[in-house]
Amino acid sequence: MNIQELKKIIVSQKEEIDEKFKRERIILRDLDFSHFRNYLSYPNIVAILGIRRCGKSILSLQILDKKDLLY
Repeated sequence: MNIQELKKIIVSQKEEIDEKFKRERIILRDLDFSHFRNYLSYPNIVAILGIRRCGKSILSLQILDKKDLLY
């Protein structure tokens, strides 16, 4: 895989995520995301665990909002 292919994949995933937030009814949680973002300052792996379809992916995207990180 070359760099151009990787860039296309990243852009495609970003567009897919943006489209998901536009077309689906996302329930915004009243949480202090800065508390979660503090964990991103450490060079650790952060895992969000929960049962199937409970909102782990959406929570992850909301935590990473406007960050230059990949999901």
